[in-house]
Amino acid sequence: MDVEDSQGEVFSVLFYCLTVLAFLSVVVFGYQLQTITTYRQQVNYQIERKGGLTAEAVSELKDYSNKQFHGWYTVESPSLGKKAAFGDTVAYTIKATYPVLFLPDNISVKIGIEGQAPSQVR
Repeated sequence: MDVEDSQGEVFSVLFYCLTVLAFLSVVVFGYQLQTITTYRQQVNYQIERKGGLTAEAVSELKDYSNKQFHGWYTVESPSLGKKAAFGDTVAYTIKATYPVLFLPDNISVKIGIEGQAPSQVR
């Protein structure tokens, strides 16, 4: 009778630990997911101030992603590397790759978020 109780106790502790790890993974993923808003604001700012997704703007966005967000984000657009006229809307897609906590590095979640911003440079 004692052996069965101790095995049940070990199973309960292991199940509890796995449940806590799963919950932590969900919380961390939620934090990672909300950081895309900050990066999106930076993309909009670069488009407005640099006159589109110019080479300089793309370079600054890549540096910002690497320094602030571990390189999770990249920007794709048909007008990548081109200067936009004043008032033209530049459409883009932010490609996000988030690592999954407590799993091997090669397992990640990929998300694409679309956005647009007007060029404010004359």
